[in-house]
Amino acid sequence: MSKLASIIVPVYNAKDFLPSCIDSLRRQSYKHVEILLIDDGSTDGSAAICDRAADRDRRIRVIHQKNGGIASAQNAGLEAAQGAYITFCDNDDLLAVNAVEVLVEALEHTGADISKGRWQQFGQSQSEDILALSRTPRTPRRLTVFRHALACYQTVFCKTLRLLGSPSRRPGISTRPIGWCKMYRAQI
Repeated sequence: MSKLASIIVPVYNAKDFLPSCIDSLRRQSYKHVEILLIDDGSTDGSAAICDRAADRDRRIRVIHQKNGGIASAQNAGLEAAQGAYITFCDNDDLLAVNAVEVLVEALEHTGADISKGRWQQFGQSQSEDILALSRTPRTPRRLTVFRHALACYQTVFCKTLRLLGSPSRRPGISTRPIGWCKMYRAQI
């Protein structure tokens, strides 16, 4: 049997996007998942959407809490997670149908503690096209393994920033530490 993957979704006032997000998680080709919807004090009906989703799919668990912000919701999800693998998803994200499978396979294939996928940003006017695209399996073109990630970061990434200048002055360069688009071994 495959190892359980926990998908943690902080939810706050996302009623317009949440149903599509949950649908993309329920459709994952990697079926051994638990979906943790952390309602962070929503006031727009998102909590009811979470509860209805849990009634329809036994893999979904909902935690309702007083609003404490995204970090508080993520931490509540981490405490409740039972999976060997953990990933985060924002409440307005759509995952490709095989996203979890690809990230788990990368961990298993390499023995790494973290795997990372690519992401695509889209606007509201593109939502139907992206929703359809999320239902199509995506095959990675390559798998890159960083054996010494810290050294790589310090020599390649930092040098690139020095050459290009401050990321805040250059559109398209993001240095934000983000939790989504990654799969972590729960032990770390």
